[in-house]
Amino acid sequence: MKKQKKDNLLDALEDIVYETDRELGISAAAEDVVKTFMETAEKVISSGKKTPSYTFAAFQDKKIGRGTYSLVTRKNTEAYNTLLEQPDSRSFVLHFYTEDDGEIGTVSRHTSGKKSLFSYEKETTDFLVTLNGHVLGYIIPVKEKKERKLITDFNSWAVMGSLAKNDYKIFDTDSGKTLADVSAKKVRSANFAMRCRRDENEPLLVMMAVLIDFLNRKK
Repeated sequence: MKKQKKDNLLDALEDIVYETDRELGISAAAEDVVKTFMETAEKVISSGKKTPSYTFAAFQDKKIGRGTYSLVTRKNTEAYNTLLEQPDSRSFVLHFYTEDDGEIGTVSRHTSGKKSLFSYEKETTDFLVTLNGHVLGYIIPVKEKKERKLITDFNSWAVMGSLAKNDYKIFDTDSGKTLADVSAKKVRSANFAMRCRRDENEPLLVMMAVLIDFLNRKK
């Protein structure tokens, strides 16, 4: 009972930090303070390991094949699953499903530009997103100061952090609000765990997180 109260208090502190970040945006300097605070609080309050706080944990089914994911809630209920369609070595389509709605959307690799004997046009790769039968636009990889990040051309979202290590945030650049936190260390054997609000943004956040993990493991 005593340990449960400690775990609940730590979860409450983490919820406060997350909601403040999501609603107001937290500067890089403030994030360092928050991180130090949470680490200190955990050491002081808890003598054991607290229950991880996340919305979804993503597991890849290696027996079926690459691109096959199952995203489950903390209650171990499957919320999303995916299948990979790969017509050739240069293209792929990730299909996303829910139990209630069936296929809800896709993310596919789109390459423009080409090489020839007489000219060279640099190839660029973007990822086309469809959701509920509608084409939204592209998720676009960019490099900024040698750091890889993703942006979208259909809203003001950006992904920043260590994408290769599944340790990053998805946020709205217009408002500065954090939409999702992704970590590879919260749930044992999971490819990654994601924390987000369960609202209209949820499916697209899931699609972006799965795409990032798939690209990491595709190398």
